[in-house]
Amino acid sequence: MTHGIEVHAGCDGSGELDIADDMVALPQAPAYSIHEESLIKNIIEVLLGRKALQKETETERLSRVVASEAAGQALVRVGRSGTVSFGPNYAAVRAILTNFPVSQDVVDFTINQCLMAWNESKGRNFDVLGEVSGFLPFGASLHIVERVVLAFAKVGFSGRVEATAKQYLGRGLSEVEVLALVDAYCNDQASLSGSQQDDLKELARKYLPADGATEVAKRLDKFEKEFWERD
Repeated sequence: MTHGIEVHAGCDGSGELDIADDMVALPQAPAYSIHEESLIKNIIEVLLGRKALQKETETERLSRVVASEAAGQALVRVGRSGTVSFGPNYAAVRAILTNFPVSQDVVDFTINQCLMAWNESKGRNFDVLGEVSGFLPFGASLHIVERVVLAFAKVGFSGRVEATAKQYLGRGLSEVEVLALVDAYCNDQASLSGSQQDDLKELARKYLPADGATEVAKRLDKFEKEFWERD
């Protein structure tokens, strides 16, 4: 038994996770040791579905099974029930981070797992990146937040990226981030949004030199013209 995380070998870890509506708050516990936080990382890795993507040795498979059972026990500890599947379950990860006093290293690990999954999808897995916002309040390092902000820009989360930079980094957007937002919008050939174009032009005027903002406006106007010409 490790701070309420009971580990049983031999569980197959199959089944769906049944999330209860209410979550039971735990009393504050002392900080975990490096060994204990390593187990929590394994639990989070299982809950995010990352273990299922890797080729495993028998030892690694046993470790995954043990971590899966530990994940189930941890969820019971925070007032939830059910067994753990090997697909992403972000609500369960938030429950773990909410109810166990983990270090910044564990929070960074969790977000990094999401960023890795996004990278492996070649930027197509918007769901996993969208879930990252729910993990930032647990205390990610500035380095990790910088990576998140740039990732948000690269997928075109125009409404979220500026707010995240201001809230967690105390700054506006960099030139690289603004141009990444513009790239994401213009590379999406399937849709056109006048309001989003206006927002991007405003961000360019706000954060880029005058000539840079002018170039962005020209690019967006060209994109709109070519979009209508395709039809």
